[in-house]
This record gives sequence, C-alpha cells and structure tokens, in this order.
Amino acid sequence: MNGRPSTATTQTTQTKASSNEWSFSTPEQTQATFAAMFSELKGMTQFTTSMYVMTYPEGLQLGYSCNRDSKGKTTYYWWNQTGFTLSTYLCDNAGHPLEPPLKSNTDKGDGTASNAGNNNTLSNGVNGYQGANLNYSTAQFAFTNTYLYDSVAYKSSYAFAINSVTGEKATFGNDWTLGFVSTQINEILKVFKYPVFAAAVECGTGYVLGTSSTAQLFNDTVIYSVREVDDPFFKDFTRLLDGSFTGVNVTVQLGSVSSVAEGQDRWFLDRNIAGSRWKLGINAHLFAGRKILLLVYMNIESVESQMDRLSTKTGYMMLGIIAAFVALTVLFSIVISRQLQVVVRRIQLLKDLKVSEMAEDVDGHAYSVVFELAELQKAFNSMTAVFTEFLKKNAAMTRKVVMHSEGVAQEVKPSSKKIVKSTDTE
Repeated sequence: MNGRPSTATTQTTQTKASSNEWSFSTPEQTQATFAAMFSELKGMTQFTTSMYVMTYPEGLQLGYSCNRDSKGKTTYYWWNQTGFTLSTYLCDNAGHPLEPPLKSNTDKGDGTASNAGNNNTLSNGVNGYQGANLNYSTAQFAFTNTYLYDSVAYKSSYAFAINSVTGEKATFGNDWTLGFVSTQINEILKVFKYPVFAAAVECGTGYVLGTSSTAQLFNDTVIYSVREVDDPFFKDFTRLLDGSFTGVNVTVQLGSVSSVAEGQDRWFLDRNIAGSRWKLGINAHLFAGRKILLLVYMNIESVESQMDRLSTKTGYMMLGIIAAFVALTVLFSIVISRQLQVVVRRIQLLKDLKVSEMAEDVDGHAYSVVFELAELQKAFNSMTAVFTEFLKKNAAMTRKVVMHSEGVAQEVKPSSKKIVKSTDTE
C-alpha cells in the first residue's frame, strides 16, 4: 500500500471491500480475501486482536482472532458460523483451521434487535444490543459498547461496506482490549518527566476506556464505572462530580461535564490530592457518535520545580505548565483518534521533535482509525501548530538561560486455506 506498513483497521478493510480488492463473490475470491485477512492480522497483532467479516443480510461471522500470552507467543483462531452456531477453531501459522472446533455456541435469540442471538446483522443494527446502530443503507463506521468476553474487556469497531463492482454488502470488524488502550496511554506519558495521570472516560456508560492507572477496571463479570475504580485520581474526579454537578447517576453528571469542556475548549481546575497540588485538565470530544471525556492530572509542584531550573521568572514557569498541557493533549488525542500503528510512529517522532514530519502525515491523510473522527482531526492540526510554537519558545528560553549561566545546558503472503464449515451444535 504505497510502501507504507499494512494498516489493518476496519476502515481500511472497508476501503478494500468497496473497491473490490476484497470480495466473497466466488470461491476463489473468498479464499484469497480470507488469506489476505490472516496476513494482515499477523502483521497487526500488536494493535488488534481480530479481523473478521459479518455477512449481510445473513449476519454470519467469519474471520480470525488471536491471543498473545505473557511470553509473547501468539495463538491464532478461526471463527466460522453456520446458521446460529458460531464455532472457534485453533489455527496453524498459515491460517489453516484445525479440526475439531475448540468450542461452538448456538444462540437463536428471539428475532429482535435486543435479543438477536448470533444474528450479527440484527445485533449491530439500529437499537441492537451491541450498540453499533448501523443502518446498512450506506457505507458507515461505528463502535460497539464496551463488553466482557472471557473475562477481558473489549471494544469493537465496525465498518459496513458496499462493493462498488459486485454490489456485495458486509460488515468488517476489529476488536481491541481496554488494556491495550491503557498501554498506549502509558507509552505516551513516558515523554514527560514529571508526574502525570491520564484517562479516557465514556460519558454514555461511565466506563474507563483507558488510563495510566494500574487500578483494576473490571472483574470477571462486571466493568466498573469511573465511580467504582479504586484509584485516588478517579476518586478525586468523582468528588468533583458530586460537588459540582447534580444528577441521578454518573452518566448524567458526565454529560454535564462534557457540555462544559466540549471540543477544543479545556476546563482547568486546581485539585489537592494527598496534600499535593495538581492541575486537572478536562476536554470532551465526540468519537463516532460517542462522547469521550479526556482527563489529565499534572503535578504542578513538580513542573514548577523543573521549570525553575531554567528560569526564575513566573511567566516562564506558567508558559511551561500551559505548554506541557498542550503537548500532552496532542499526544493523548493521537492515541484515541488515529490508527494505532501510526500512533506508535508519531510518538517516536514527537520524542525526536520531528514535528513538521508528523504534520505531513496528517495533511497527507496517511492514517487510519481506531477512534477516528473528523472533529479531532481539525483540533489535532491546530494543536500541532501550538506545540511547534511552544518548541520554538522553549528553545529561545533555554538559550537565554545558557547565556546567563556558567554551566552547560543538559540536554499477504496469502495462505492457501480452505474454509472449514462446522455443523450445527445444539
């Protein structure tokens, strides 16, 4: 793909299907498409746990998933569905499913969107229990609700595609764990040398989608709301909710907060946690129809102490505090709004201070999506410009300090797989 790394996300698979690069119209094309899917997934296991298609209107799910253990070993699985029975097979490294299936699940539901069983067309449609609300009239992108599967919290992104050549319709999906989002946030925060806490909270559910905290976000059966997470920063935030906003539940309160801190407007608050002064930055964004609250706590005393080494002027200290928030917001927004493979590269670019190169990626649209939305793309461009200006001012400030100091500044290959169809298991 134009010499760039493979970007196996739902929107790139949507593009492949729409352009007829991926098709299921003949047995040969079906085999080639699934082989390409497996090859894509093998190159993307750092960023997603699955790649699959759901047929329309039948609602059958077919594709691959994977699991990486604590030693870094990746195991691949094949999903195959016949009727209302979904079967999972172990795969070899070439993507060939191995008989017999590891498990099969049959769920007929009652034929309604709220109890669709294994009919994925109904469950992902308008008012479906998955929360994607796809209307299947045009090409569309959406996210599911956060859910638990095998005691792991997931979120899925779906893209409904219409093949411009064959007229085929299908929904393509990718899943990722909330733990992965938290890992990406912590990677970003490594750039900063002072204490910072960050989190993304879904306003409609109160669930924490990702955080720098090590606190448990769910147990085997329940995903915790922001009020239930055992962490001093989340407890401080819920005290803020209770003291500043009325509401019958946390989702109503979060909705009130998001209206105050919406879009590019940021709400900064002074907080005291365990006797230390913190600055809380709150920013709300709309991601594929879902309001997400971005929370950033920064230890003011630590920032002031580090800035004081460069200048004793209060203005420079305040510039550093504000600019640090701007820089953190840029980085934090990237992990939520960009294709995760591209995110890792951009984090490295920021570490190397190659801001112009990062901006070229944005203008050239060399990205895909995990939490994609147009509003944040515009905000990202403006924040990058601000961050660039901050770097210039910071360089000028450092030169002044050096001039007045005697010290020295520190610086596919497609597999030939055959689709194995299971028999119904009751």
